[in-house]
Amino acid sequence: MTGLLTLVAGHHVTVLQTCEAKLGGSMGGFTLYGEKGNLRATAQGCTVYPSDGEPFAIAYPESPHSEYALEMAAFARYIAGESGPTDAASERRSLAVVEAGYESARTGKTVVLRERFGML
Repeated sequence: MTGLLTLVAGHHVTVLQTCEAKLGGSMGGFTLYGEKGNLRATAQGCTVYPSDGEPFAIAYPESPHSEYALEMAAFARYIAGESGPTDAASERRSLAVVEAGYESARTGKTVVLRERFGML
């Protein structure tokens, strides 16, 4: 599942849940809060709570293959020459957001990504 978040400064952040971060056990799921509503994800599916409408459920897609088999197939396609889902630039942006979060938490100050990390 992928969620696109837009920060107040206008930056877009993608939240990706993969099979390595399962929602099983006692975790019970997670909730993303946004200006236009909330999304609650559990092992059974997710529910969208729009701020201007009724909640609705979204089921996870069914697949005849395990999540790991799909990842291995994607990896094999990448090795064979297909482009991957991410590149160095997108990973650098993700790392910059994480680093800025740590710095902001440590210093208590706003971190402007472009000033701190240059063009992302």
